[in-house]
Amino acid sequence: YTWSSAVGPAPVTFSINGNNAAQTTTATFAAAGSYQLAVTVQDPASNTIASSVTVQVAATPTSLQLAPLVVSLAIGEQQQFAASVMDQFGIPMLPEPTITWATTGGGTVDGAGLFTAGASVGGPFTVSASAGAIGASALVTVSAMPDTNPPTVSITAPLPNAQLTSEVRIVVQASDDVVEIEHRSLIARREALRSCAPARRLRTAHAQ
Repeated sequence: YTWSSAVGPAPVTFSINGNNAAQTTTATFAAAGSYQLAVTVQDPASNTIASSVTVQVAATPTSLQLAPLVVSLAIGEQQQFAASVMDQFGIPMLPEPTITWATTGGGTVDGAGLFTAGASVGGPFTVSASAGAIGASALVTVSAMPDTNPPTVSITAPLPNAQLTSEVRIVVQASDDVVEIEHRSLIARREALRSCAPARRLRTAHAQ
C-alpha cells in the first residue's frame, strides 16, 4: 500500500507507507483545507490498482496572539493592540472569529482594540482579548504626563530703572504648565548719602 496526497494546500505525512502494514495508516496534515488522498495497491504479480478519497480538514480556533504585551502610557495617550486568532496549525484563521476586548482599569478600550489611558495613574492594568474560550492579555501602566515645557520667569517688582533709596521688596514670578509660584525676597537697605558742610573757624577782633 502506497499513500500520497495529490491535491491539498500543504504536504501530508503518513505514519506507515509503502508496505503491507500501510493498509492502516495515520495521515497528518499541516494546514486546513481540502485534500485528495490516494492509495495504490500492488499484488505479488506487480498488478496495481489505485483509489482516492477527498477529505476536508477544518480549522479550529486554538490560540490567540496579542501584541504588544507590555505598554507604558502617559495620561491621555493611546495604544492600538492587535489580536489574531490562530488555528491548530498556528495559522491565522480566515475569516477571523469575533474578538471581544476588555480592560480592568486605567482607561478604556474600544471594539477594535484601541486603548485610551484615563486621568488616573497606576497599574499595571490588564487589557484582554478573547474569542470564545481562548484569549490573551497585555499589561498597561499609566503614568503622569511628562512636563516637557520649560518654565517662564519674570521680575515684577521693582520696576525697571527704579531709583532705590531704602529697603525694597523684590517679587519674582515663575510659572509653567503645572503650577504657578510667586517668590518674594528682600534686599539689604540702601543708605542715603548725607552731605556735610565743613566747619568754619570764626575770629573776633577786639578794639584797643
